[in-house]
Amino acid sequence: MKRDRLVGLAVSTFLVAALIPEFFADRYGASSYGARIPGSQILATLAGVTNIAALTMAVFLIVQPLASKTDLRRDSDVGAARSQLLVWWPYAGAWAFGAIFGAFPGVAGYSIISLVIVLAIASIKTFPSQQSPFDGITRWSLRACVCISVGIGMIFPDRAYAPYQVWPGGWREGVDRLQGLFPHPNTLGWVAALAIAFEILGPKRKDRLLFALLAAVALFLTGSRTASIALAVGLVVSLVISGAARSSAAKSLTLTMGPLLILLGIGVIWLEGISAQSFNGRQATWSAAWDSFLANWISGSGPGAYLSDERSAVAYAHNQFLQSMSELGLVGILALIAHIVLLVRLVRSTAMGSLGIAVLTMWLVMFISENLLRFADPGFVPQIFLFQLCLLVAMSGQPKTCVPVQRAGMMR
Repeated sequence: MKRDRLVGLAVSTFLVAALIPEFFADRYGASSYGARIPGSQILATLAGVTNIAALTMAVFLIVQPLASKTDLRRDSDVGAARSQLLVWWPYAGAWAFGAIFGAFPGVAGYSIISLVIVLAIASIKTFPSQQSPFDGITRWSLRACVCISVGIGMIFPDRAYAPYQVWPGGWREGVDRLQGLFPHPNTLGWVAALAIAFEILGPKRKDRLLFALLAAVALFLTGSRTASIALAVGLVVSLVISGAARSSAAKSLTLTMGPLLILLGIGVIWLEGISAQSFNGRQATWSAAWDSFLANWISGSGPGAYLSDERSAVAYAHNQFLQSMSELGLVGILALIAHIVLLVRLVRSTAMGSLGIAVLTMWLVMFISENLLRFADPGFVPQIFLFQLCLLVAMSGQPKTCVPVQRAGMMR
C-alpha cells in the first residue's frame, strides 16, 4: 500500500511539475491562465520547487528497486515482476548520445527532468498475481487532464483554444482547436484518446461511460485526426486480436463506442476536406527533417534541437521516425526501432488483454504523423507517461503466457 501511495504522489507531482509552466505561459496573443486569476502568480514561484521534487521522486523510484533486499530467486512473485525499463533504455541511451555528440546540443534542464521521469515510470514494477494497483492512479490522472482542459476551455476560451493556421481562425473557420492544459491540441487529443480506451477496456467502473463520452467531446474539440484514427484502429485491433472483451458488458460497450469513434474520425476529415492541404503543412516539416538528418546523419542535430527551414512552419517533424532521425541521427532511428520491437514483445508476453493491445496500437499509429517522444518542453511529457501508466495497468494481473507443465503430483 505504501508503494502505491508513493507512486500516486509521484505521478501527481510529475503532472503538476509539467503543467505549471503551461498554466503561466502566454499563447497566441492571449495572456496565461495564471494572469486571469488574482493572486495565482504566487503559484508560479513553485515551478522550481515542484521540478526539484519531481526529479527527487523520480530518482528514488529508479533506485528503490536496486536497494531492495528481497531475494529475487526465492520470492517467485517478485521474481516475476514486470517493468517497462527494458523498453525505454535504448531510446534513453540514444538521447544521451545525441546530447553529447549532436551537432547542436542544447539540452535544457527540463528535458533532463522529463527523461528521468519517463525512466522512473518505466522502472515501476507490476506483479502478475495482483490486480492492478495503478488503476485508480491512471484513471483519475486521465480524467483530471480531460475534465480540467474542457473546464478551462469554457472559462477561458481565447486561451484554451488555439487556431494553428489550419484555416483562418481555427481548424474550422470560427471554431478553434481545444488545447486545454497542454501546449498543443494534438497532445490533448492523444490524452483524450487514451482516456476513452482506458474507460472502455480498462478495469470497469460504473461511471466509465460518462467519462468516455466527455473524453470523446474533448477529442472532437481538439480536431486531432491522428488521435481519432489511432483510437478507432486501436479499438478494432484489440477486439480482433483478443477475440472478445473480458466481459459481455465491456464487449457491448466497445462494439457501441468503436463505430461511433470511427464516425467521429470520418466526420473530422469530412469537415476539413481531403486536399493537398489536408496534411497541414506536414510535407514541409517532413522534408526539413530529412534534410536535417542528411546534414548530421550519425548523431543528429541533438535532442530538442530540431532545425526547420523556411518551408516548415513548426519546429517538429510531425513524424516520430523522421524526428528521431533528425535529432538523434542513425543512432536515434535504430534506438526507435529497438523501442518498438521491445514494446511489442512486452505486450505480447505480459499485456495481451484488450487494453494492452489497444494502447500499443494507438502508440504506433500516432508515430506516423506525430512525434510523441518530446522531452524539451515539460508540457509534452504527460503524453508519454500517461501512456506508460495505461500499459502498467494492462501488465498487472495478467496471467503468464508461458506456464511450465506441472507434474500431476504438483497440481492443486
